[in-house]
Amino acid sequence: MDKTIDYLKIGKATDLVGRDRKIYRILEIFPGAFSIGTLVGLAVLSYFNPVLVAYLIIAFDVYWLLLVITWRFF
Repeated sequence: MDKTIDYLKIGKATDLVGRDRKIYRILEIFPGAFSIGTLVGLAVLSYFNPVLVAYLIIAFDVYWLLLVITWRFF
C-alpha cells in the first residue's frame, strides 16, 4: 500500500518521518540563522566600514516606512 503525504497539511515536524523530517527541521533553522547572521554581519561590518552600515540601516528604515504606509492606506 502506497502512502502519499499531502504536504499542504503538515503543520509541524512530528507530522513527518525519515528524510522529510530532517529536511523540514533544517529548513526551520533558516529564518533564525538569517536574522542572527544579519545582526552579527552588521556588527562586524560596522567595525570595518561604518558608513556603509549607516547607509544600509537608513535604506532599510525607508523601506520599512514605505511598507507600513502601503499596508495602512492600500
